[in-house]
Amino acid sequence: SEYSDTKVISMFSGIKKYVSAFGSDLTGDGSADKPFKTIAKADNYYNENTNLLIVIAEGTYSYENNQEMERVAYASNFLITGDTSSISKTIINGYTTIGTESSIIGLTIEYIIARENAKILNSKLIGRNINLTNIDDIIISECIIEGDAPGIKIEYIKTNGKISVINTIISNTKGDYEGAAGITTNDYNQTSGSKLILENVT
Repeated sequence: SEYSDTKVISMFSGIKKYVSAFGSDLTGDGSADKPFKTIAKADNYYNENTNLLIVIAEGTYSYENNQEMERVAYASNFLITGDTSSISKTIINGYTTIGTESSIIGLTIEYIIARENAKILNSKLIGRNINLTNIDDIIISECIIEGDAPGIKIEYIKTNGKISVINTIISNTKGDYEGAAGITTNDYNQTSGSKLILENVT
């Protein structure tokens, strides 16, 4: 199995499913020993009342998800082993939409649509990057963000909503119009009491 050490996630409460480029959606059952081949297959186990952790082995995957997933974590082997090399070796060509209490951990991905109380941790964003909308409390930490789009685009923050960007590098990004843009916002969509907190962002 490509998942040699699951002790880091042994205390996770909910459903765990594993994905590998060498897995099978036909004969796999989503276990560490018999992983699925596609992330979409693992998504089928999503239940709005249960936590779902999808652990993705190193490889390149095509994936697009428009459904706002709540209490779902998409993670590379970095979550299991702590090996940071897994981040650049686990690539999603496409995008996902994450919602309340959902996370992206240790992945390289083109585009993320994040809402409510989501977390994006230890990841690399390439391409269209991060779109934030309908925000309560978002955390973006230990990330690298680069590509032909605004690094972080803030669409809408709820009253007293908060966006925290911590220990993150934003580089080689572009605005919707001419010029560079690390973080952009629609001023008319901001509400009273909303906060953008930056800590060690370059």
